[in-house]
Formats: sequence, C-alpha cells, structure tokens
Amino acid sequence: DCLLSRGLGDVYKRQAVIPETIVIYGNTYTVIKLDSYSFNGSPVTSISIPSTVTTIVNAFSSNSYNLTSYTVDSANPNYSSNNGVLMSKGQTMLLKVPRNLPECLSSSTYTIPSSVTEIGYGCFQYLGGNLTTLTIPSTVTRIISSAFASTNLVSIVIPDTVTYLETMIFNGCRQLQTVTFGTGITDLPYYTFGTTTALSTVNFSGAITNIGPRCFLNSGIASINIPDTVRRIEWASFKGCASLTSVNFGPNSILNSITGSNNNGAFQSSGLTSFTLPNSVIHVQNSSFKSCPDLPCILSLIHISEYT
Repeated sequence: DCLLSRGLGDVYKRQAVIPETIVIYGNTYTVIKLDSYSFNGSPVTSISIPSTVTTIVNAFSSNSYNLTSYTVDSANPNYSSNNGVLMSKGQTMLLKVPRNLPECLSSSTYTIPSSVTEIGYGCFQYLGGNLTTLTIPSTVTRIISSAFASTNLVSIVIPDTVTYLETMIFNGCRQLQTVTFGTGITDLPYYTFGTTTALSTVNFSGAITNIGPRCFLNSGIASINIPDTVRRIEWASFKGCASLTSVNFGPNSILNSITGSNNNGAFQSSGLTSFTLPNSVIHVQNSSFKSCPDLPCILSLIHISEYT
C-alpha cells in the first residue's frame, strides 16, 4: 500500500484521475492515502478519487486555483462527492469545496446540504467567485478551524444548533461585515475575526462566556456590546482595532478578568476613547490598554486586585 504525498503540484493535466494502484520498480502498490498538500498549487480543474483511498489528510491545498470539482468513486467506504463538493461517505461532513465551484462563481449565496452536521477544516477557505453569504442548515453542530477563512463573505448567520466552534473561522475575511451567532455558541476562540477589516456588527444570542486570544485582532469593528455572560476577555483579543472607540457592558455584566502579556494587551493599540470597567472586574493584566493614545482614563467603581 502507498500514499501520495506532495509532488502532484507540477502535474499539468486538467483532469487528475488518481489511480487505484501504481507500479514502482516493478512492484504494484495500492493507493490508500492522500497526504498533506498532495495537490499543492496544481492547475487541475477536477480530481477523481478512487475507491481505494480511505484517508485524506489536508491533501487539497487552497491554492489549487483552477479546481472546480471533486468526484469520488461510489464504492469508496469513507468519502463521497455531491455536485463537485468533497464529503464524508454519509455526507454528514462537508470536507472541501473546490476553489472555483461553478455554483459559487455564478451565485452570491451557497446553501450547505441539509445532511451536513460538521463543516470541515478549511472547507471554504480562499473560495473564489461571487459568494457573499452562506446558508447553514440547522443540522450543523460543529465548525472546524479556518472553515470560512479568507473568503469574500459579507454576512453570515450561525444557527442555534452549532455548539462547537474552532479557531480562525473568519480569519482574513476582509469583506465580512455582519455575523450573527446563535444560542449554542459560548466561546469565541483564537483568531475568530482576525483581520476582518470591514467588520461592523457582531450579534450574540447565546451565553458567551469567553472572548479568546486575538479574537478580533486588527479587525475593523468600531463598537461592540459585550454580553453580560462574558467572564473573561483574553490577551490581544481586540489588539490593533484602530477603529474601535466604544466597548459597552451591561449593568449585569459578570466580567471577571481582562488578560494580557507584554505587547499583547487585550485592547492594546486600539482606538478607544473611553472605557468603563464593570463592577465585577477584579483582574486587569499587563498591557491591556497599552498604546491607546485616545484613551484619557479608565473608569472603575471598585478595587482592582491587579492592574498594569
């Protein structure tokens, strides 16, 4: 048995048909695995996957600029395809949307199949075309890292059924303006909105408890209402948000701490002009408000156990 690893980026055929077997020095091997970046930079427009391939490890790089479709042999035990999109066998996992999927080139919206419960790693990353919004069905419960990163999305609604969100989901989405989270999300992880320079509105429906490290790093957000349920704002979460002038807390806020480290303060290098700490805050860590030239003072009604 063998795997195909890297090296297929210089195959200049328009249609790549992965064989079930290959012969090397007179020995016949079955192709069972596609390893990382097998098609990195390949100019192919379509990829056909045989029944023998049972493991795919991030094989299809987002810089396969011409790719329009995946086709999977119906006898494959682990994978399938649906209108050119790579999916798990039972079509519950959406694994990879080709960068130039015709449906997304011709339409501004894409509807994820209702059989899907999980959106995979980098699934829509770098997707080209006119796609500006996605319809996520209520069957989806999990969204894996970088799922929508560096796309042209303008708005998106995460349904209430999604309870698991990994890192860098919208990182690099420079056209993204509005995101609405359903009631299932309780944590905004690392780099969720990194460099979303057009971001203007984030709507929360659920009991968000944590805003993770670098969550809004260098985003364009100008004002945000922090849900009362948030207990912790992590280091560099709003760092470099030059347009951010207002962070609002409700009267029932239970915010406990704002974390930071040297040169990674939660609101470092932001455009804040005023900031009032909720009564519940007892811990404000290093560099939290470093290099905020328009922030004259921080108002606090209680004793802070640590503030630097």
